[in-house]
Amino acid sequence: MGPMAGFQIDNTFFAKANEWELSGAGAAYPMSAYYKHYRDFDKKSAERTTFAIRDGYITLRKKNFTPSGEVYLWAATIGSFGEEFEEISFNSKYHNLPFKISNMMTKRAVDEFSAKVLRNYVFARHGYVFKDVSLQRYFQSMPWYVADPSYKADLEQLTDFEQEWFRERASE
Repeated sequence: MGPMAGFQIDNTFFAKANEWELSGAGAAYPMSAYYKHYRDFDKKSAERTTFAIRDGYITLRKKNFTPSGEVYLWAATIGSFGEEFEEISFNSKYHNLPFKISNMMTKRAVDEFSAKVLRNYVFARHGYVFKDVSLQRYFQSMPWYVADPSYKADLEQLTDFEQEWFRERASE
């Protein structure tokens, strides 16, 4: 799927994320870990494992493997925090950010800290370790965040989409 891929796989023939071998940088976690703050969590989604792959791939290794279900890979295309797309807003006290930035439909933040989180989102996805303790704490609470002390924030190294995301939020 390429670098910076985010997707889910239904747990039809495996039980836990740790059954998958991750080669490269990224994280695998139960989808319920991402939705821990949400009241209206789709219980079917609890039967999925989420993968946030910064760079690399996943492999399932089993001996005497007899699948008990189909492989179903799911990659969301849109993420929003409002009930209507016109009402989209982000609240860092309540909402989690998805690993896959192209899923975001957020237009505005509800407060200054939420705006700061959105501005720094692109760098967190790459593993930036923040000097601002509150930002670091927030991103560490995201199940997809994997710190990379060697990563240096460089706008020119980001994808065009990430650069546009940052510039739009920096001008707000």
